[in-house]
Amino acid sequence: MMGVVVTSYVWYPAAAEGVCVFVFQLQQQLVQKEKELHRREVEEELREKRREARDWERPAAVLEEVLAAQKDRDQAVMSRLLLANEERDEAFYQLHDVDELLRHICDADSVQEIEQFGSVLVQRLWLARQRRSDITAQEMKAVMEERDSSTAKVSLFTCVLRESGRTPVFVIRSQKRRTDQTY
Repeated sequence: MMGVVVTSYVWYPAAAEGVCVFVFQLQQQLVQKEKELHRREVEEELREKRREARDWERPAAVLEEVLAAQKDRDQAVMSRLLLANEERDEAFYQLHDVDELLRHICDADSVQEIEQFGSVLVQRLWLARQRRSDITAQEMKAVMEERDSSTAKVSLFTCVLRESGRTPVFVIRSQKRRTDQTY
């Protein structure tokens, strides 16, 4: 038969009390360290959110500018459409006026009347041509300013995206087109 070995522990109340105090202190330190760790995690998360927000501030501002420019462009297009309608109405009126002048020339009884109506007709045609030329120049100027503004904004937006570590979609697409064309 094998004997059963029983180990007995001697209970020392003073030592047990010291161990309890030590364990309590360790638990308090653990709680403090966990609180500190949690605080640091929250602070790091907050810093990350701030960094992310700061990274998006500039692109968001540029995007707002682009949207404002788009709104301005839309308003300019509407103004041009209204102007085109006015020009159409004016052209119709001038056509009627020219038609009437031609009728007077055809019905004229003397050379002086023909010269008089012909002079008025030439003057009206020259004014219409000059107005058309002026309108075309104004529209070209507006289109070129719009193009320059858009180009500058695209360049700015591209720089902002590159600074933030992002690659603009149109750059990726243009690179893809170049690789597609080489094969």
